[in-house]
Order: sequence, then C-alpha cells, then structure tokens
Amino acid sequence: MRLEKLGQGDIKHLNALAKRWREAKEQIHTEQSAGSLVSMHLLGQNNAPLCLTFPDLSGESFQGFWETRDCSTKVASIMHGSEGAMLFINANRVRAARTLIGVASLSRQAGMPLPEGEGIKWAPTFAPTQVQLVDLLQHLSVPPLKLKSRRLAIVLSAWDKAEGELLKPNAYFSAHLPLLQQYLDSNIHGWDWIVYGISAQGGLYLNEKHTNRYTKDELQQIENLRGLDDPSTRIRVVSEKQVSNDLTEPLVWLMR
Repeated sequence: MRLEKLGQGDIKHLNALAKRWREAKEQIHTEQSAGSLVSMHLLGQNNAPLCLTFPDLSGESFQGFWETRDCSTKVASIMHGSEGAMLFINANRVRAARTLIGVASLSRQAGMPLPEGEGIKWAPTFAPTQVQLVDLLQHLSVPPLKLKSRRLAIVLSAWDKAEGELLKPNAYFSAHLPLLQQYLDSNIHGWDWIVYGISAQGGLYLNEKHTNRYTKDELQQIENLRGLDDPSTRIRVVSEKQVSNDLTEPLVWLMR
C-alpha cells in the first residue's frame, strides 16, 4: 500500500508523531481522554483506492475490558462489527504468571522474606498478559462487541528487543504466551490468525527526561538511527516467510 493523501484527523498531531520518530525520540503516551479518528487514503494493488481509519486510543481504553469489566461507548462503537482486528503485544513487556513459590524464593534472595500469615490482596491488574488477552478476544467474539470477521493479525511490537532469543515470531509467541496460543489453536471462536514481529523503531530511542541514563554507546546508536538517509529502512516486519520494512503487510493480510 502507498499513501495518496491524508483524510480526516489532526494533521499537526500526525506530523508531530512522525517528527519524533525521525529524530529517534520516544513517543508521547496517548492520553486516555483522546480518541480522535485518523484516516488515510491509500493506493493498493493495481492502484486500487482505499481508505483506512485508525482510532487514536490509549491502551488503558482496552484494559478496562479486563480490570473493570467495562467498555466505553466510544470504544464499543469502533469495535462493533469490525472486519477483523490487529492485536499489538509489546514483546518486551509480557507479564508472565508468577507462582507463590517463585515469589517467596525471590524475596528470600533479596533478603526480604514474606511475613508469615499475611496475605496479599489480589487485583485484576496482577493477571498475566495472556490471561487478559484471552479474555479480551472472548469479548470480541460475542455481542455486543462481536466482530464480523474473525481475522486476527497479532503484532509482537518492539521486536528488536526480542530478537536476541533467536526465535521466529511464531516460536516466540508459543514460548511466551502459551495459553493465548492454545486458545487460538482450539479455534473455539473461529479465529483465523497470523503472527508478525514488528520493530517500528529499529533500535534504541531517546527518552528526553532521562538522558543521563544512556551510555556513550547507546547515545551513538541513537545518532546512527537519526543519520539514516532513508528512515523507513529502520522498520522490520518479520513473518515466518520473510523480512521486510513494509508496515502495511499485516493490513494487507487482514483485508484479503
């Protein structure tokens, strides 16, 4: 797909995001109150025109599905009847399940043994990532949020942080999110799914509030990213079959 022109949306906001990306600076977190729609007019295969509309929503908008069993009318209207979904999972921030034995062992090693007879109050936010995601997908399989199509493109973002394990996206997904994989493999809700590893940054970005935390080598890495003649070459889209820098690959698969 190729960009023809921008449609609705805050053009200044988009340009600011693009500028920070080119300068290898960390993006500013989307506020929970935000929720504007951004549309792009693209040209697909054989120059066929199409329009994509993206909701600019914060991650907290979807956390409410699990933590409070609630969904805003704005999010519901966007999700209802959608033709499939793209599920982003930060490969560097997967919250693994913890056992009581494991927590106790870590506490002893740190010299802070757990007090006997005292429990820890559970909160929904403590749940492992994959548990929350299975629940989210179950919500998207039944009314009122039921998707028209069960096509699901799973994007393991921050893939440059995961590549050190020398695993392809499917193997990484299976190793770190086995419950989620088993849910999708069981096909109880008819999901047709694929996994991509995507690094939109291609390396280390600068957090301007903590510049003193970077080593000399890390700062040089950031400068090297900024110095690329073609910034789009930073992008890595990894599937089981190929590696490219085409961010539209998952979208093309979803719209097949």
